[in-house]
Amino acid sequence: MVQINEYGEERVKEVYTKYPMYLIAKKLSTDEVIDNIKRDPKVSDIKVESWSLPPWYDKKADIIRVELEYYLALNPLLKRWELEGYLERVNVQPSSKTISLIENGVVLFEWDSEVSDPWSPRLSFPELKIASITYDEKRVKLNFYALSCSRNRATNFIEMELHDERDLVGYLNECNIIILPKNLSEMIIDNAKNMRNKILIIDVRNPIDSIPGWMIIGRISFTNLNEVASSSIGKLLTEIEAIEAYRRKMVVPNIRIYNEGWRNVDELLTYDSGGLIGIPEAGVYENVLQIDFSSLYPSIISKFNISPETIDRPNCRNRLHLNDAPHEVCVDFDGLVSSTLKKLIDLRSKIKEINGPFSKTMEKAVKWIMVASFGYLGYRNARFGNVGAYELVIFISKKVMNKAIEISLKNGFNVLHYIVDSLFLQKFSKELINDMDANRLLGEIEKGTGLKIKEEQRYKWIIFPKALNPIKSAAPNRYYGLTYDGELIVKGVKCEGIEGLKVNDSVLEEKMKKLLLKNSHPRKLCGEILFLLSKFSDKKP
Repeated sequence: MVQINEYGEERVKEVYTKYPMYLIAKKLSTDEVIDNIKRDPKVSDIKVESWSLPPWYDKKADIIRVELEYYLALNPLLKRWELEGYLERVNVQPSSKTISLIENGVVLFEWDSEVSDPWSPRLSFPELKIASITYDEKRVKLNFYALSCSRNRATNFIEMELHDERDLVGYLNECNIIILPKNLSEMIIDNAKNMRNKILIIDVRNPIDSIPGWMIIGRISFTNLNEVASSSIGKLLTEIEAIEAYRRKMVVPNIRIYNEGWRNVDELLTYDSGGLIGIPEAGVYENVLQIDFSSLYPSIISKFNISPETIDRPNCRNRLHLNDAPHEVCVDFDGLVSSTLKKLIDLRSKIKEINGPFSKTMEKAVKWIMVASFGYLGYRNARFGNVGAYELVIFISKKVMNKAIEISLKNGFNVLHYIVDSLFLQKFSKELINDMDANRLLGEIEKGTGLKIKEEQRYKWIIFPKALNPIKSAAPNRYYGLTYDGELIVKGVKCEGIEGLKVNDSVLEEKMKKLLLKNSHPRKLCGEILFLLSKFSDKKP
């Protein structure tokens, strides 16, 4: 492991370990399998452990743990043994390297020896020099900066374009972390790989776009920065869930084993229709409050103990059954997926409480993992997927939203629109919504649903634009508005350069409102907004 002290000095720390893999006997007995494999000189140790078996984890079996001295010996040995046909590998996730880190008590991205919990929300590191390179249209752009906890910010050192890739090498030697696109020349990539004690990140693939974000996800998944950056969100989520399964001695299946039952057309329309989405009336509305449930789907999974092995479980003593629900939940024990989501929800809350220099980027990274958790319940290749669990989450989310709508109406609010986990509300009197009104409503909804809800935004005015169809209704997934502090909000259309924009001039505000109302096609909207802003700016003294 490369460690960096508070002065930025690097050192390599070696941790001596053994690499385990888990096998289950086929055709032969466990003792016969052990006799066959213990003769191999690469095998350091063999143990027999009792693990719970999927799908319901209500039965146990003997699992053979084989420990090797060398990591590179894992795959060749496994292929040979599997060809001989008397064993099968299980627990492909978490990886042998991950298990080694866990068992050696290693906490990744940790420079403070007092922190021993991988779920600690605190990052503490010395100043790191970062080189981030982009390559586009035969131009190389270098952004060389420092990332520091003590300075509470990222400080730009150099931002420049280079016409010759070879000029990069000198800059790369001065940094700790190198971020490269995969379309750079092999010469530059090879040079970077040969640089001693550099953290090299090639080909960023997931939406987490910050090093502190990669660090917090890498810490809880025991994954290095390069692997975090180049892995899908789903893969990282599965690794986190697999680590929880390893701690519980639950065999991790190699493929999803919870098959979907038969559904007729009516049942599919009822149970697999997605979240609750309304169709608002097109137009402009004033004094509007937007409220959102906090991480609705992950919160439902956690609160209702939803996990593949808890849904419609046979031989369950205590069942949770909701009226008209398509499935039952066993509450005899804490489910694997629900427990993992609870830890992620708690981690996100702790990051918010710290409110440190990188809290926003870390919280965003954890949120991405949580967002993926619901989709992966229904994903066909997810190791911990279960269509029944997916359907139940949708069912409960609709019940929760309907309850929130009911409570809003009782408290004097007209529901203008609702979409999955958000409500757009206006007082029946259309007057200004004050803090007392908003807080009382949020409290009533939390009490009635048992789930946290927050104020997302208050709009001076909001526009629901007409949909691109013959019906005179609004598009359910698009809205534009202006907050009371003058921030322009454009949702459902990706407009670069508009996020966080302030409109504090009354003349510009009226022109912007007219533009947003008359716009007939979302693809033209961004250009029209930017044109108006530039035109208005030209007229300003």
